[in-house]
Amino acid sequence: MTEPSQTRNAIVEAAMRMAARQGWRDTDLVEIAIEAGVGLDVLRRHFQSKTQILAAFTRMIDDAVLGSLRAEDRAMNSRDRLFDVIMTRFEKMQPYKSGIERIAADQRFSLSTAVAQFGPALASQYWMLAAAGASTEGARGALTVKGMTALYARVFNVWIADFDPGMARTMAELDRGLRRGEDFMRRVDRISKVGDGIVNAMRGARRRHSPTASASEPAQPVVNDPTAASGFSPAS
Repeated sequence: MTEPSQTRNAIVEAAMRMAARQGWRDTDLVEIAIEAGVGLDVLRRHFQSKTQILAAFTRMIDDAVLGSLRAEDRAMNSRDRLFDVIMTRFEKMQPYKSGIERIAADQRFSLSTAVAQFGPALASQYWMLAAAGASTEGARGALTVKGMTALYARVFNVWIADFDPGMARTMAELDRGLRRGEDFMRRVDRISKVGDGIVNAMRGARRRHSPTASASEPAQPVVNDPTAASGFSPAS
């Protein structure tokens, strides 16, 4: 890890400790810098706001999850892999749970912070789906990412209140959500196939009833040339 990365992580870790200790709303950038053992000028080189620090925490957890993947995990089906990836994410977040809980509670009263975190949340779930081998491209992929982001938010709320070391409630909610998501995407695929069939049929009908290129050209008028019969040419 490079020195800038170490400094960034130290600031993020300090922010999470401060959040656990006194809440997120009551923590300012000066306090975070002091807790991290850096000057405010150093903190400013890495982050312009507390919201950016939260986004960096999300990426830090992303990296921890992605770095823990094993080649043999690819032998599992996509749903089982996704279940494993998301549960690994909660395991990586467990040491920061006190701070996360205080941050989540404070964000309920801050629409601007919640909106600012929506982009990083989508990006995070994009990578979690990619890690599980799920398709994330095209219209279907975009729908999958948004659906997974919504599911993760529901499971996150269960995890916050789940103090069982085995996270049984969290696992049960995630499993139910993934099964519902699978059923929903199967219905989407069926509807998509029907829609494609209708569109293709309409295109075929349009081609069958459309005039040919030659027939669509205007007919050339026939001109009786009085010089043709006499052999007279205007150029002669």
